[in-house]
Formats: sequence, structure tokens, C-alpha cells
Amino acid sequence: MGKGLVDSLHNEFDIEETWLGFEIHPETPPGGADLSGRYDPDDMAQMKAMLARRAEELGLPYNPSPILANSALALAGAEYARDNGRFPEFHREMLEAVFARGQNIGLREVIAETADRAGLDGKEMLKAIDENRYEERLKKSQDLGHELRVTGVPTFIINDRYAIVGAQPIETFRQIFGRVEEEAGQTSA
Repeated sequence: MGKGLVDSLHNEFDIEETWLGFEIHPETPPGGADLSGRYDPDDMAQMKAMLARRAEELGLPYNPSPILANSALALAGAEYARDNGRFPEFHREMLEAVFARGQNIGLREVIAETADRAGLDGKEMLKAIDENRYEERLKKSQDLGHELRVTGVPTFIINDRYAIVGAQPIETFRQIFGRVEEEAGQTSA
């Protein structure tokens, strides 16, 4: 997968990032839900076209899953990866699973495979998930997302002041980060 949005912006701006897991659709069954009857077909076509454009801008492959996956296992797996020093690798592999390989990240075998691809032990990850090791941490993250009024993923919150929701053009991020730098320069002058 090519350079991601955050990787590109790191070259231009001094960014400290923290990724938090948040389930937009926790009601999704473990096996996933068919997207075809869930959303207006025209809206889905527009969204897919927009995501394909964002992927192309960043040089990323785009072959999304046709279902809405339940992300609970993936979010718990991300916490396991964080605890084992492989969060960036797991996160990247998880995005590739969803957007490049079209996999259902609600399936245990996909989580284990993705962990292995990220240099983790997939069986150990599933064991940690089964033991509910990350339940409290994920609950706090979910509560924070509700507090911040997150309505879509990804949501980027910048300096607790600006929120960018969804797969926006990289120029949107450049404008906001430029504004933040300007504001920082004005306060330190």
C-alpha cells in the first residue's frame, strides 16, 4: 500500500497522533451486514466514487468489502497490537484488509491473518480478545467518541478544536494544519 494520509502530512507538519477505536455501528452482527439494502444505492455509489478518488490521490489500492463489517474484533486487536508495539503495522494491515483486499474484519480468521501480517501472533491476539483484556479500554474510547460527538470514521480531531470527518481530500488537512500553525505562531509572538 502506498503512503497514507498521515504519513504524507508528517513530512509537512509536526504532528503527534493518537488513534482511538470507535464503533460507528456496534449493532452490526458478528458476520457483518449486507450494504445493498442498508443505504440508498445512489448514496453508496457516490461514497464509493469519493473513496476511490481519495485512494487514487494517495496512490492506494481500493477494492472494498461489499459488506458492513462488525469492527469489535479489529478494535480489540488494535489494542493488543498497541500493547505489543505493533500498532502502526496492524493498523495499516487492517486498512489494507478492508479497503484493498475487501475482507470482512469481523471474522476471527481475518483478524488472526492480519495480526500475522503485522508481525504479531494471531493466535495470541485472539486469546487476548477472548479474555476481554481490552474491554474497559475500548469502553473508555467509545465513551470519549460519544463525548466528542464522533459521527463517522475516521474522525480527525485537531488541537481539540477542529474536526475532520471521513475520507477528505489531503488539501483539507493541509488547510487545517496550516491554520493551526498560524494560530500557534500568533500566540507565541
